[in-house]
Amino acid sequence: MRINFFTELTKINHQCQEFIEKTSDKYRLILIVSGRLGRQIFPKIHHLRRMTSIYIYCMDKKVNEKSKQMVKLYRAEIISKDELENLKNSVNQFISINSFFSTTSNYQKALSFFKGSKTTATTEKILYEIKANPNVGKTKPFANISQQSQYQKEEEVLFMIGSIFQLTNISFDETNQCSIIKMTLRSDEEKQIFEF
Repeated sequence: MRINFFTELTKINHQCQEFIEKTSDKYRLILIVSGRLGRQIFPKIHHLRRMTSIYIYCMDKKVNEKSKQMVKLYRAEIISKDELENLKNSVNQFISINSFFSTTSNYQKALSFFKGSKTTATTEKILYEIKANPNVGKTKPFANISQQSQYQKEEEVLFMIGSIFQLTNISFDETNQCSIIKMTLRSDEEKQIFEF
C-alpha cells in the first residue's frame, strides 16, 4: 500500500471528524490516535467506507475495547416547550419509544434539519445525542439502514419500536441554539437492575 498524503491534526474532535467526512470515498484513510481522543472520535467515523484502519494508541486495552462497541447517534426535532419540560423532569429515568425512531450517525446532517425548520413561541429545537451499544440485551434494537434508504447520504440508523433509553442529561447548546438531550440505550434487563 502506498501513502499518498499524510495530515497531522491536533484538534482531533471536530477538525479530524470534519476532515474525514469531507474526504471522498475514492480515498482510503488510516487513523492513528491516542486513547482518550480515540474513544471520542471512533463512534463517529468507524462506519465510514473510506476508513481502512483505526489504530488507538493506549495502555488501557479494556477501556478501548469497550468504547469500540459504542456508537453515537443524533436526531433533531422541534417539540413543544411542555414536552421539553417533561423531559427535563425525567433526567436519569427510563423512557420507551412507541414508534420507529430514526437517527443519523452524522452530527452535521442532524443539525441541518434545523435549517428548514422554524420554532414558534411554544416550541423548542432539540438534538438527541444517543450512545448505543450494538451488543446491548439479547436482541439488536437498531440497525444502519443507509443502503436501503432513499437518502443514503443521511447515514440513517433506525431504532425498533419499544427501544428503551435512559435520559442522562439535558443542556443548552448556545452555538446551535438548541437543547441537547443525552440518552443511553438500555436493555430490559438493565432497566430492571436500575429500578431494583
